[in-house]
Amino acid sequence: MKSLKLIGLVVLAVFSVASAEGQNHPDQTRRFQGAWFSIRYPASFHAVPSQRSRTRTNGYDSAFFTSSDSHVQFYVFSPQWNGDAQDYQRDAQREVLVDDRTEEKPQKLGYSKAHWVTVRASDKSYERSWVDVATPENTRLIFGIRYRNSADLRACRPQYLAFKKSLIQFSN
Repeated sequence: MKSLKLIGLVVLAVFSVASAEGQNHPDQTRRFQGAWFSIRYPASFHAVPSQRSRTRTNGYDSAFFTSSDSHVQFYVFSPQWNGDAQDYQRDAQREVLVDDRTEEKPQKLGYSKAHWVTVRASDKSYERSWVDVATPENTRLIFGIRYRNSADLRACRPQYLAFKKSLIQFSN
């Protein structure tokens, strides 16, 4: 009976570890505070605030979060309302467009628009993808990811999804 309980505990422990693998738990993340948002990012990443807030004297509307090996970088732009993410535009001189699509969804007050873009560096040193969401309530949100190759993208995908899910937006 004791060995059956022990086996059960070992199986439970293995499943617990497997389900937690690749996820951002609070003890494995840090919190970044922007002017109008907060977000959790992997503790091994380095945060760099980027675009100053247009509507608050202190704080930022965007930030970059780079892995310790610089193979992966996350991005968020979350201003109080709408705005222009000047720090995350496509560089037509150094980047080639891979994919560009837009989808509109009906909302209570109009249509929300999601714009997905993927670009590749001309020298093929990285790709980056982002989604830019604008709502009829005049809000804007952009999430982006830059990665060296598809293996890096697959490896960081759970962390990136947790990063996006952790966003908390403020209005005042």
